[in-house]
Amino acid sequence: MSPTITIVTVCRNAEATLERAVLSVLNQTYSQVEYVIVDGASTDGTLAILERYRDRIRFVSEADKGVYDAMNKALKLSHGDWLLFLGADDYLVKDTILEEVAGQLKDPDAVYYGDVYYGSEEDRRFGKVSRYTVMCKLISHQATFYPKSSYSQLDYDIRYPVAADRVYNITLFSRGVRFRYLDRVISFFSTSGLSFQVRDRVFLKDRFRLAWKLGPIPFLVFLGYFLYFHTHHFLHLCKVRIKGQ
Repeated sequence: MSPTITIVTVCRNAEATLERAVLSVLNQTYSQVEYVIVDGASTDGTLAILERYRDRIRFVSEADKGVYDAMNKALKLSHGDWLLFLGADDYLVKDTILEEVAGQLKDPDAVYYGDVYYGSEEDRRFGKVSRYTVMCKLISHQATFYPKSSYSQLDYDIRYPVAADRVYNITLFSRGVRFRYLDRVISFFSTSGLSFQVRDRVFLKDRFRLAWKLGPIPFLVFLGYFLYFHTHHFLHLCKVRIKGQ
């Protein structure tokens, strides 16, 4: 039996890019697709776009407490066997991608994730990730299929204004949820989103505690990466200052 895939888009005042994202979902050749859009009470032309496709999507528009609060609302509205978040300024890589992926979603309790084009087709990211590297590498939400057994049980922690999606994956890893890598590009990932404009200071404060949740060895791997990165950065700054004298 073919699994139902829920695509979720949360947005606010996204009229410039939303329709491209919507059409990349509605044009999919795979038929078992549920599309849920949660809008944060937009004041531009976003609602006109949503009304245009009302017969093919489900949407709500109301004030929220930020992007992850909206995503939590979407979790409650979703019924698919698998769920993928697609940003309003992102889009699926091709019309057949969900059909190609559906046949690979065989473990009902595993998270499946692939890669994204990071702003251009020449820049593919982010590759395979494990519990030992998840603190150091990203898994793109725009390329991740969460099973219902996970997304129906775990909400996003809205204390993290930018990195709640990273915390979500770290939490699933710490619970022993299997992550299976799909060696294919799922979507185009815009580099103009919130995560590129604001640092999540709550996440930075909690990163060592989060790393410890993964276990002693992942914690040590992250600690080594942290020390290497900051030492390298410090030496680079010293080199720049010496050259500038």
